[in-house]
Amino acid sequence: EGDPEAVAQFLIAEAAVTDDLKLRFVNALDRKRRSALHYAAENEMDELVALLLEHGASPTDADLQGMTPLHCVAEGNTEEAVRCARLLIAADDSQKNAPCKSTRHSIQKNSTPLHIAAREKAYVMVKLLLELDCDVTVVDSEGRTPLHVAVTAGNCRNTVKCVEQLLAKCTPEQGSQPTIERQETALHLAAEYGHHVILQKLLEAEKIDIWALNVDKQTALHCAALCWFADKSLACAQALIDSDQILENDLHKFTLHRDSNNNTALHIACRRNFGRVAELFLTSLPKPWRWLEDDLLTTVYETVPNAMVSWMDKSFSFKTMDFKDRQLSIEVDMTCITGYNDPLLVPQQETKYLHGVLKSKKWLRTKVLLHPLVQIFIAKKWFRFWWLNWIGMILQLSWLIVYTLFILEVFAVECSFGGDSSTLTNLTLTNSTESTPSSAPAPRVICPPYDQRTALIYVSILMPLSGVIVIKELFRVVEFHGLRRRLAKWAQWLVLILIAFNLYPVFLHSVGGGSSISGLQYAAAAVGVFLAWAISLRELARIPHFGKYSEVLVKVSKNSFLMLLFYSPILIAFAIAFRILIPGKGQFVFMPIAIVKVLIMMTGEYEYEAIFYGGDDGGTNQIGRAHV
Repeated sequence: EGDPEAVAQFLIAEAAVTDDLKLRFVNALDRKRRSALHYAAENEMDELVALLLEHGASPTDADLQGMTPLHCVAEGNTEEAVRCARLLIAADDSQKNAPCKSTRHSIQKNSTPLHIAAREKAYVMVKLLLELDCDVTVVDSEGRTPLHVAVTAGNCRNTVKCVEQLLAKCTPEQGSQPTIERQETALHLAAEYGHHVILQKLLEAEKIDIWALNVDKQTALHCAALCWFADKSLACAQALIDSDQILENDLHKFTLHRDSNNNTALHIACRRNFGRVAELFLTSLPKPWRWLEDDLLTTVYETVPNAMVSWMDKSFSFKTMDFKDRQLSIEVDMTCITGYNDPLLVPQQETKYLHGVLKSKKWLRTKVLLHPLVQIFIAKKWFRFWWLNWIGMILQLSWLIVYTLFILEVFAVECSFGGDSSTLTNLTLTNSTESTPSSAPAPRVICPPYDQRTALIYVSILMPLSGVIVIKELFRVVEFHGLRRRLAKWAQWLVLILIAFNLYPVFLHSVGGGSSISGLQYAAAAVGVFLAWAISLRELARIPHFGKYSEVLVKVSKNSFLMLLFYSPILIAFAIAFRILIPGKGQFVFMPIAIVKVLIMMTGEYEYEAIFYGGDDGGTNQIGRAHV
C-alpha cells in the first residue's frame, strides 16, 4: 500500500525472530519469484526500498524474467526512481562503479538497466547510470548496444536527450559499433526507422562513420530509402546528403553506391514509389550526366517519372546576346530525356525513356508528357519524322475510304425496311432480278443486287490494307504496353473484326454459295463504318496543331457522360411519370426508349414520335427521318 511506517512497525514487531528467519521472511518470493523489494522498486517507493535494504533485502535477486530490482526501477524517469536506483547500487558493493557490467541480464533480451532506460526514454535514469560509469558497449541478445536501443525508441524529445547523453559518453569507435547480426550502426537504424531528429543528432556528433556498410553492403542512405513513410524517408535522406562528412566530390559515390544486390538508394526509392526522395537524389548530383547509368534512368522513368520534372526545369538556360541588340536566347538541354550515353558508342532510341512513362499512372503521364521540355522534344521529333507520320495517316485514310466504299456498295441498299421486324433479320441480295425461295413464313424484302465485280475489287484492296493495319496495331500493343488500356485501341480491333464479318457474304457469293446477308451483318456494317470514321480522329490528333482539339473532345465527352450520369435519376423520374400519365403513347412503354424520349424533349425536339412512328399511312419510319 506504500506505507513505510506500517512496514517499519511490522518489521520491528518481528525483531524477536531470529536473524536467519527474518532474512528469509524479508526476501520471500511470490509465484513470479519477485520479492517485496522488486515491487517497491518498480513503484518507485524510495523510502520502502531504503527500509527493506536496511533489514537485509537482497538487491540481486532476479524474478522469472531475470529482472532484478534495479532493472525494475530503470524504467522510471523521476527523481524517486533515481533515488531508488542509487540505494540499490549502493547496497551491492560490486555494482558501485559499473552497475551494468555485472548486473544480472533479462532472460528475454539480456538487457542491462541502461538498455531498459534507453528503451523507455528515461533520460534521467540514463544520466544517473552514465554518471556511475556504466558500460555503453554491452550488447543485448540482439547484439544491440544502449545507443542502438535509444535510436529505435522513438523520435521525441526524451529520446533525443537519451541519445545526446549516450553520444557524449561514447568514443568514435564505440559510436560506430555495429549490431552483431546485421552489422548496422546507430545511423543505419535511425535512417531505417525514419527518426530524422535522432539522425541529425548522430550526424552532428560526428562519432559515427557515415560510410559504414551493413551486412548487405548498404549505407545509411539505402536504409533511409527503405523507411516505410515517404516524408520521413525524405527528411532522413536530406540530412544524410547535407552532412559535412560528405564532400561535394564524393557525393555521387555516396548517392550511387551499389549494395550486394547491385541496387543504389535511388533504385530503392523508385521501387517504393517515393517520387520526392528520388527527385532529391537526382537533384543532389552535381553533374548527373557523368554518373547516371542507363538502368537508373530506365527505373526512374518507369516508376517515378515525376521525379524528373525538377530536373527538366533545370534543363532551360538563358543567355543574353549582344547588349545593344537586347536579344535573349534560351538554350535547352534534352539529355535528361534522351539519356547520357554516347550515341556513337551505345546507340539507342531517343524516345526510349519516354516509352517507360506510358506504363505509369495517368496523372504521372500527364505531368511529365505535358512538360514544356518534353513538348519541345516531341515537336522536334515530329518535324524530323513528319513524313513517316503522314504515311501512317494516308494509309489509315486510304483504308477508311476503301472500307466506306465497300460498305456503300454492298450494304447501303435502296430498299424499304417496312413491314414487321422479321425483315431486318432475313434480307436477301441476289445477282439476278429473281429472289431466292425461302421456307420462312416471315415476309422478306428483295433489294436491288450489288455489283459483284466492284465489290470484289474493293475486297482485294481492303484485305491487304487491313493486314497492314493489323501489323501496325500489333506493333503498338507490343511496343507501348500502356496503350493496351486505350479505348481507341479496342475500337480499332473491333472494326477489324467487323470487317471480317462483313466480308463473309461477298466471299460466299464469289464461290457460288449464295449471297444471303442477315440483319446482324447490316448492323455490324453500320457500327463498323461509324467506329472507323470516329477513330480517324486519333490519326488527325497526331498533327501538333490538332492535338489540342483532341484533348478538348476527350474532356468534353467525359464531362458530358458524367453530367448525364448525374442527371439520370431526373430522366428516369420523367420517363416513369409520363408512362403513368400518358398510357396511350407507345414511346413511353419501353423504359430505355422512354428515357431517350425525355432526353430529346429536353433539347427542344418536337414531334419525337415521328422518329419511330409513321405519318398518315401508319407505317414505321426509319430512325433519323423525323420532321419538326
